[in-house]
Amino acid sequence: MTFEVTFLWSFIRPDTRFDFIGKKKFTIWVSAIAIILSIGSILYHGGLRYGVDFAGGILLQIKFSKTVDISEVRNAMEAIGSKEAMVQKFGGENEFLIRVEKSSEDLEAMSRKIQASLQEQFKGQTLEIRRQRWWGQKSGRI
Repeated sequence: MTFEVTFLWSFIRPDTRFDFIGKKKFTIWVSAIAIILSIGSILYHGGLRYGVDFAGGILLQIKFSKTVDISEVRNAMEAIGSKEAMVQKFGGENEFLIRVEKSSEDLEAMSRKIQASLQEQFKGQTLEIRRQRWWGQKSGRI
């Protein structure tokens, strides 16, 4: 504890003075400009983008029996029309998380479609579904 306090005092000298109040107008203007730019960016990009947790969708954790490249899994997802699917490595070398936002399709039907597409794309491998979750739009909102 003594070392931490000593180090802190040697890093910031005791006679250091910052004039925070004197810089009040400048910091208010900088903050206002940052807020206006942020709101403008949100409006320009069409609003906030909710993730699977808030918009609804599917989360699949899949493990392949052999090594698979992540680009192959992404290509398989694009083949069924899920270009917005988020694919990322998870855990081991052959394990992936796939997140797909809700579309007009039923979530369970969409999940079965994804599984069938992956099994067809990777015929020589065993595909194990380790986790499968569906979120509805209403269940995710607070």
